[in-house]
Amino acid sequence: MTPMSNGHPRVALWNGSGLDNIGDQAIDQVTRRELARRIPGAEFTTFTPWPGRYCRNTLRIDRSGVWSGQGKFDAIVIGGGALLVGPPFRDPSSQFFLLGPYPSRFKDECPILWNGVCSDAQHRAPAERVWRDFMSSACDRVAYRAVRNARTRSYLEDCGVKGSIDVIPDICVVAGAEVGPRRRSKRATVAVAAGRPVFPLRFLSQVAGVAAANMDVCDFALVEMRRYDEASDYSDDRYTDELERGLAGLADGGDVVVSAFGEMYGDDLVCEPLARKLRAPYRRLWDGDLEATLDFFAGVDVIVGFRLHSCILALSAGTPFIMIDPYHSAHTRTSKMREFAVQCGLERFYFTLADLLAGRADVRRAAQDAKDLGRGYIAAVRERLAAELGKHFDRLAGMVLS
Repeated sequence: MTPMSNGHPRVALWNGSGLDNIGDQAIDQVTRRELARRIPGAEFTTFTPWPGRYCRNTLRIDRSGVWSGQGKFDAIVIGGGALLVGPPFRDPSSQFFLLGPYPSRFKDECPILWNGVCSDAQHRAPAERVWRDFMSSACDRVAYRAVRNARTRSYLEDCGVKGSIDVIPDICVVAGAEVGPRRRSKRATVAVAAGRPVFPLRFLSQVAGVAAANMDVCDFALVEMRRYDEASDYSDDRYTDELERGLAGLADGGDVVVSAFGEMYGDDLVCEPLARKLRAPYRRLWDGDLEATLDFFAGVDVIVGFRLHSCILALSAGTPFIMIDPYHSAHTRTSKMREFAVQCGLERFYFTLADLLAGRADVRRAAQDAKDLGRGYIAAVRERLAAELGKHFDRLAGMVLS
């Protein structure tokens, strides 16, 4: 018996949008919009292991393979974003994006489709047979595999995953309509969307609570629980002093505004004091919706982004940007931000956070070069990646309807 309502497909979206993160919520909004354009009348319901203000439906899969929306949907669309965070997983809820602790037991028979998921710094799974077998079992059940970067495809192949794996851009590249030229003042405006390199206790406590609530569905061969606390040697005051020194030159070439790109990762805890130290205005971007964020990004000349989605939404808004990467992994020698820089062909505007803090990144020069590169170049990059995403969403919609 089909779950369709009045002939309209019912689609379950599994993602991380319950957390207070603009990027995760943008993924959900863009997915809904693009699939609705291709499947008129489709009904969408979002589920997440971490329900919150944006999404209240809990994603949970029990040990027998039954999930929260069992038998109610025509397709399950997973992602995008960095959802492949194991094995080993830090907590049981992270297993759910790979069909629970025992993927071979997953009972729902509807198509399961990936929407640009990725692995960030995961590298251990290929080394252990039980972890490789888990990944292969979970991926075998997925009818359409679309990942966000080439490194994720290599990771899955190293785990023994067989079959087609498509590499697509992050879907938030098409979050906003293409923005045309705007009138500019003679003095440039540079928005610094700084990032905190250590998760705050308020976020860690939330994740720890979800982990504890899912211990009864844990496969301890896949999960390595860790303490949910901040590094004892980290200081916001010391970190913002270091950022001030690394970013001080920006004010010589234009007006600076510091913008906290969401609060989930604690960026507000560093952006507000950083703004005071730089004597710059402070803007809380999560107070507005996605359109307000895109409008703000479109209204400045250059963005210095410390989060992947601050850079992706800069591209979507048509604004030149610089990438400061706190994610770079010594194990993989890359990161999701580095992979995005390569996709865009903008590696010369990419720096690691370590480079910035050590004084090896000339951000002032990079900001001027990015501004000189121009919005037309950024628009061309966006157009190229958007064309790839158009084909992806066409195929995704076709799989939903098949």
